[in-house]
Amino acid sequence: PVEEVLSTRKPFLARTVTPDHLRAIAQDARHHELLEQLGIASFMIVPLIARVRPLGAIAFVCASQSDAFDENDLTLAEDLAVRAALAIDNARLYREAQAANQTKSDFLAVISHDLRTPLNSIMGYAELMSLGIPDALTPANLQRVDRIRTGASHLLYLIDELLEFARLDAGHEQLRMEQ
Repeated sequence: PVEEVLSTRKPFLARTVTPDHLRAIAQDARHHELLEQLGIASFMIVPLIARVRPLGAIAFVCASQSDAFDENDLTLAEDLAVRAALAIDNARLYREAQAANQTKSDFLAVISHDLRTPLNSIMGYAELMSLGIPDALTPANLQRVDRIRTGASHLLYLIDELLEFARLDAGHEQLRMEQ
């Protein structure tokens, strides 16, 4: 019945369980024996579907023939299955969002390191050139080197801001208000 419920996406209700039912659902002789010992009088299986995707099925078993499941019980089970499927799907989506967020944080950490390394070289050589090492610069060239240093400093500032936001987002940094 579980395979039928999953393929048709429709619930299955057995108001009365016969020996044929038990033989049909038993996986082997030991399983059949256990099912008989449970004294199953009635059962129902309801699909767990979230966003038109089957996630599994939930089974309900009743051991008392006087309390055998009926259509009202099946309606309640379907409502429960909808809520359970939604909870399972939300948990899966949350886990995927957390993994994506961690991937983003890892990417930002790597990219910032990879950007800082050549940026430090650019800033260092620009500083040396502005100090006249190895040769003094003309005023026009000195102005060009200052533009390089200004652009590199601005780029470093942007990288630091990006990392700050990533740390805030990951909860590794506290927001500080300044005036």
